[in-house]
Amino acid sequence: RMLLEVTFESLENAGLQAHKMAASRTGVFMATFTSDYRESLFRDAESAPMYTATGTSATSASNRVSWFFDLRGPSFT
Repeated sequence: RMLLEVTFESLENAGLQAHKMAASRTGVFMATFTSDYRESLFRDAESAPMYTATGTSATSASNRVSWFFDLRGPSFT
């Protein structure tokens, strides 16, 4: 959620409206570093929420932004 909020704020700060970016060939490129939150969830794998693996996967971070804002350019994490 934080990534989506920061992306929205970045678009606003750039003078762009997110809804006008929909269906555009806009690429999303980002890097990730740590996975502390994910590691804390997997300490007890039995009680981890159902979508923990996909919801905390660093590899899908840029794809989540692309999907949420309907951006149709390249998407790399």
